Amino acid sequence: MNRHLAGWVVTCALAATLVVPAQASWVQVPVCTASGIQYGMRMVPDGSGGAIIAWTDTRNGPYQIFAQHLLSSDAVDPSWSSSGIMVATNVDGFDIAPDGAGGAIVAWDTGSAFDVYAHHVLAAGTLDSSWPSGGQVLAVAPDNQIEIRAVSDGAGGAIVTWQDYRNSLTTGWDIYAQKVLSSGVVDPSWPTNGLAVCASALDQVSPALVSDGNGGAIIAWEDQRNGTDADIFAHHLLGSGAVDPTWPATGKELSAAADYQVNPYIVSDGSAGAIVAWTDYRSGTDADVYAMRVTASGALGQGWHNNGEVLSNAASDQELTDLTSDGAGGAVAVWQDRRNGVDYDIYAARILGTSSTPWTADGVAVCTASNQQVFPHLTADGAGGFALGWQDFRNSGVDLYVHRLLATGSVDPSWPPGGHRVTFQGQMGSSQGHEPALLPDGSGGTVVAWDDACSSGCNILAMHLTAMGRVDVPLADESSPFRVLPNPVRGSALFSFRLMGESRTWLSVHDLQGRLVSVLLNERLPGGEHHVKWEMRDQTGRPVASGVYVVRFEAEGHTLMRRIVAVR
Repeated sequence: MNRHLAGWVVTCALAATLVVPAQASWVQVPVCTASGIQYGMRMVPDGSGGAIIAWTDTRNGPYQIFAQHLLSSDAVDPSWSSSGIMVATNVDGFDIAPDGAGGAIVAWDTGSAFDVYAHHVLAAGTLDSSWPSGGQVLAVAPDNQIEIRAVSDGAGGAIVTWQDYRNSLTTGWDIYAQKVLSSGVVDPSWPTNGLAVCASALDQVSPALVSDGNGGAIIAWEDQRNGTDADIFAHHLLGSGAVDPTWPATGKELSAAADYQVNPYIVSDGSAGAIVAWTDYRSGTDADVYAMRVTASGALGQGWHNNGEVLSNAASDQELTDLTSDGAGGAVAVWQDRRNGVDYDIYAARILGTSSTPWTADGVAVCTASNQQVFPHLTADGAGGFALGWQDFRNSGVDLYVHRLLATGSVDPSWPPGGHRVTFQGQMGSSQGHEPALLPDGSGGTVVAWDDACSSGCNILAMHLTAMGRVDVPLADESSPFRVLPNPVRGSALFSFRLMGESRTWLSVHDLQGRLVSVLLNERLPGGEHHVKWEMRDQTGRPVASGVYVVRFEAEGHTLMRRIVAVR
């Protein structure tokens, strides 16, 4: 997809001239552009650097679930239907879990009776014919079963949990779960219509689910058993279909602080336990972010503060929106934050399994641009860092921005300040149903997907981002109008460019693994002609070795990339 560059031109004199055309390529893969509205994505890895993406779809009228396979090559799988395969009809909410064989299991509640079903999407792009044609029934019970969550059972099946209203006259909302085998059969060792994980008095809602790594799962939820305010509880489900008898019978209390603790997120601690984080109103005036670790035995993390470890209790509201494992027994949380005024910014914090936080108190500022930045989500990128994406209102309309954090907690200096702008139409959906989804690609990069508003509705798009933050597009070869002559180059390089108006400008050099070699420019410049010289030295002043490097230029909301060959 071509994006006009608002008229600016870049030239590079490397004993000759590099001419950049007035446009650049941005590869936004159209996962689905069918009629109607596609929104509310879920995405899981396919195990080969790609992803299975599922979404809610209105092309045929009632809400349906469709799915598509995005290959690691940034193309839609040609063996799948070009507009996705239909998984289910008459759907209210759903979730998706990988099957470990390149496909996925999708679980949902129906839009009328609100019962729970699941189906298996094969890697070949078809529904599993060994499963019932309309999906396997996991629970049919009175009243509503909603807020579906699913994880892999590690054997090709899935464990599914939900909040359940079958006992509305006695206990209110409860937490139930069910296990479906890879064969499409409900595990016969589990109770018919689901296992009651917690059916205490008053409401248990908003379940969050993670695998225990042993065929079972840990579930966290909001719980009102202690009064009208919600607290955070968790329980351990064994693969055999029973709650863990070594845990308290109705779940372990993680926080019973004053006022509300809501919206839990959960990740594995790498030792069959979990770390749970939530939005917390114990201050009585605004929202903060807290976390707690619960071990495989049901004990709270040693050294963790009672009722949770504070990640941020800065001024005004901090509202948690995502949590991911750090791969070392801890977790990274990201939230939208109003400490700087009425608009939300993006902050993040890491907490170790030992409870000490190596990052800045009250979180690291990821983006504090003008206007609103909301609904951030993140993933570990598999290269020691963390990729984030969010809705951003700094421009006209709503855009998707992404950024990267290093393992140290600092914002990656090789990325542009304030993040990398992915969309340019200002048409990203501006509601909670339009949050971005991110996954590591297994090579240090990130797959990001979103639903993009257009004149005919919303479509599903995806993009591949490398560790250095660029859109993963083929770099121009020597036959392109964007070229360097001569190439290879020797000696210093002089980069020249013309800006149409004042702009934040970024110029940097990277190696082919995306690692930063040198930042040549990072400042706001006036319109007009500018020149920057590179003496072929790295950030510390040492001469670079001979080899291939990537030059990155960003200004006025657009990015250009170019390979150069340095010879000494």
